[in-house]
Amino acid sequence: SYNEATVQSRVTDEMLRSLEHPVHIIMLSSGNNEYDVYFNESNTIEVLLNRYSAISEKISYEKTRFILQPFLSDIYTDELGKNAVSNDCLIIHCEETGRTRILVSEDYYYSTYDQTLGNYVVYEGTISQAIAYVSSDELPVIQFTAGHGEIGKANLSVMISNLEEANYSISFIDLSTEDPDPSYPLFILSPKHDFSENEVHKMEEFALNGGDFFITFDSAISDN
Repeated sequence: SYNEATVQSRVTDEMLRSLEHPVHIIMLSSGNNEYDVYFNESNTIEVLLNRYSAISEKISYEKTRFILQPFLSDIYTDELGKNAVSNDCLIIHCEETGRTRILVSEDYYYSTYDQTLGNYVVYEGTISQAIAYVSSDELPVIQFTAGHGEIGKANLSVMISNLEEANYSISFIDLSTEDPDPSYPLFILSPKHDFSENEVHKMEEFALNGGDFFITFDSAISDN
């Protein structure tokens, strides 16, 4: 493979073979950017997508230039609100689910180092994750409790971003009015206030129905 950058992992192969819906990828090139070399026919991005489409007939792709189709920015919006359509981006879309991910060059192109391989460029991870995300009928959910002084959304931005990029959906649960779904884990992050008797009962039912917890506490250490 080209610079050993486009070798698919076994996980990617399995994901591609089990895709639920067709996914179309638009390679949107500026034509004059340093990253444009990776959109060339003989180079990495297209080589990778060729291999993806050879494994799964549900993967298709096309190449175009932003200057020729500027209206694409009105058609496609990133599901996670992270990126907008721009030069040298990948638009990854599934018509059946209505989901779209937009990957800019910083997402799909980064270099790393390995003692065996030396310096090499990584493409596969974020592209494969985005394909899995847009094509899935239902995403796994991480539930967070709210309303008891827990670590809030504003302080969880990095964690939430990482979870969303790993194809998790995020839900904040008010146990006073909502019941947690035992199909998905419930995160309780350092609450400062007690849960009510009714809320505790809901968590007991959640546990009895097979629900999993992830709980953290802030501990105060005394010298006495």
